Amino acid sequence: MLLCLMVVLIVSYGHAQSSGGDSELQRLVVPLFQVPHEGISEMSGLTRSHNYPDVYWVHNDSGDSPRLFSMGQEGKLIWPPFVNESSWEGLSVVHAANIDWEDITSDGEYLYIAETGNNGNARRDLGIYVILEPNPRASTVIRPLRYLPVAYPEQITFPGRRWHYDSEAMFAVGGEIFFITKHRVAGKINEFEDGANLYRLTTRNSDEINALELIEYQEGLAIVTGADVSPDGQYLAVLCYDALWVFAAPPNNRLWFSTAVGTITLDRDYTKQVEAITWADNDTMLVGNEEGTVFTVSRKTLPRP
Repeated sequence: MLLCLMVVLIVSYGHAQSSGGDSELQRLVVPLFQVPHEGISEMSGLTRSHNYPDVYWVHNDSGDSPRLFSMGQEGKLIWPPFVNESSWEGLSVVHAANIDWEDITSDGEYLYIAETGNNGNARRDLGIYVILEPNPRASTVIRPLRYLPVAYPEQITFPGRRWHYDSEAMFAVGGEIFFITKHRVAGKINEFEDGANLYRLTTRNSDEINALELIEYQEGLAIVTGADVSPDGQYLAVLCYDALWVFAAPPNNRLWFSTAVGTITLDRDYTKQVEAITWADNDTMLVGNEEGTVFTVSRKTLPRP
């Protein structure tokens, strides 16, 4: 079944490309499936469950109701069997708001939802929803355990003089949570700057703002939209509009941008606007775009930078 689905998607994508399409890109970044529910209309976050085999959590971008969907690696929707599939509208997250959810990650016990979209760099209510991971086959509604407000200590005006305070990429590793920023030209939401900062969450207070710690800057990253660490903790995947990067884990769980081990340039005519990434295993990455296509990419096949 999976092979047939892959063949259909590959053929359809192949026909959609011009004769000058990048065959190397199409060989390395392969369409796997289309998201299985019309409610997943603008996929923004994707993460593998650590507790339930072959389960992936998905959420939409800003403007959607606060909800999660779950699906298997072959694209099959997962929902409680006591609910009619035709009426399933996702797992509702009560006492939450999707102002601009940008990513989701897990540390094995909790799901973390990044309410960190900040296109205009003026928000003062950024934060993370912390949720005890529910059973996707037994739950219809959940509430967050906590909301962790976060802020960038370098930003003192709203919007800032620099528009470097939007984050669409979050990952959890070694008991810590990290964010990668997406940079814009100040005052111009639709114009981007190269470069990205890595921040670390140092405290987890729910009654006061948690100041993020700036760890490092990487000038080679541009328009970062997602990130995730491999199950063994040895590799960080960073997704950009026009590139996919893989970095080797640093010895101190800090300088994650120090050793790039693989990269590939993406073509938006082929991959469209990619927004979400996770690992299926220690080699295989799943990349999703806003239109709901999920691609598979092997770490071992990526060219060295």
